[in-house]
Amino acid sequence: MESSTTTTNVRPTVIIIPGFGGTKEVMLKKLRIFHHNVQFLHQQRSAVVWIVRLYTPEHNSLFDESIKYFEKTYTTQTFCWYTQPGQMGPFLRDCCKQLWTSFSDDSSIIIMLDDIELCPSVNLGTMKQMMQKYALDILSPSLHTQSVSCHRFMRASYPVIYTPLLRITNFAELFLYMFTKTSFGAYLELIPPDTEYMWGVDMLLYPYAHMKIGILNTMFIIHHISSKLENNVMYEEMLQELRQTSRQFPNNLKFKFKDLQHIHSP
Repeated sequence: MESSTTTTNVRPTVIIIPGFGGTKEVMLKKLRIFHHNVQFLHQQRSAVVWIVRLYTPEHNSLFDESIKYFEKTYTTQTFCWYTQPGQMGPFLRDCCKQLWTSFSDDSSIIIMLDDIELCPSVNLGTMKQMMQKYALDILSPSLHTQSVSCHRFMRASYPVIYTPLLRITNFAELFLYMFTKTSFGAYLELIPPDTEYMWGVDMLLYPYAHMKIGILNTMFIIHHISSKLENNVMYEEMLQELRQTSRQFPNNLKFKFKDLQHIHSP
């Protein structure tokens, strides 16, 4: 692992991007998104430790050039990166379990995909407060309408009749999760030993780990790149893994997304 160090008197949020890469063209697009997110959180004066796993070593030089600029410019941020080919499942299951022991008990930990853009409505401090106030294990923003794909369930317009501030649900698709240290540890233990892409794991959170999940309808993120369009062969492998996970966990066979509670005011 390589890293840069920044001193701050604020407890930083740990943001893990468990897989960052692609073709050169895709990598450049994801770097623009990453730069936006780093700059946005710096402007919020959010202290962040970024942990990024690079999975296409042939394009690491593009990332290295960007990091050199980030280190000089965004002093509220610390950057740590791994070079490890493969998929996100093994990285989370193996490497992040080791990292977990180094996090403080009051850490806020975020996992986010490499093509997720933070919208202006996102505020990490408010998310931490919501986590604590409602005793949540996982909190996710809603998906903006500009997102290329997601379950309708993840959009802020669901339900269409009225829009609560916060939905307590039995499911949240993995785009951006905020955890406590305790819930992050439970999440890592939940990951099946043979998963590669993490498809289907999000449907285990409630029925198997009994996690309390929230989706914020007042904060938005944009999902930019469809897995199917980026790599159709890999997409078929993801679907196969989803079916396999469903067979391994029988409660998944008839799993249906549903809201458990609506909260209308802070």
